[in-house]
Amino acid sequence: MLSSRLHCEAPTLTLLRPFKTFFRISDMLKTKSEMFKNQPKAIFELFARLVFTSRDRDHTQQYFQLRDLFANNPPYLSGTLATQGIGIAIDAAACELILPKYRNAKCYCRCRMVPDETAVGNWTLEALEIRATDWKKICEAAEAVGNESVLGYSG
Repeated sequence: MLSSRLHCEAPTLTLLRPFKTFFRISDMLKTKSEMFKNQPKAIFELFARLVFTSRDRDHTQQYFQLRDLFANNPPYLSGTLATQGIGIAIDAAACELILPKYRNAKCYCRCRMVPDETAVGNWTLEALEIRATDWKKICEAAEAVGNESVLGYSG
C-alpha cells in the first residue's frame, strides 16, 4: 500500500497549450507528423484512457498503453515512464494506475513522442508523467485550450 507520505506533493500542473494538448490520439499523431516533425524534444499533453500498465521487476520503468477517450479502437499508443529521479508524487501517481480499478480509466500523460517504426503510427511515448484524471479536469482543460468541440459542446 502507498504511504500517505507519498501523496504530500502534488504532481505537476498541466501546461495546457493549444497544438500541444490533445483529447484524441489521432489528432496528436497528425499534429506531431505535420507541425512538430523536426522537434524531438517537444512536450505534449494527452488525455486518454488507460488500456494497461505494469512495472518492470526493478521498478525503474513503467510500461503503459493508451487508447482514445471516446473510442475503443485503434490507434493505441504505448509508452514508458522512467521512474528514477521523477519525484515521489509523480512516481506515486503513476504507480497507483497499476491498481485494477484504473483499468480503462481516464488519464493524463505529459510526454514526448519518440519515432518507432515497429509501433502503430510509428510513434511511442516517453512519459514525463502519467496519472489518473476525471471528466471535470478534462472538460476544464478542453475549455482552457479552446477545444470544447472535441467533447461535443461549445462554450
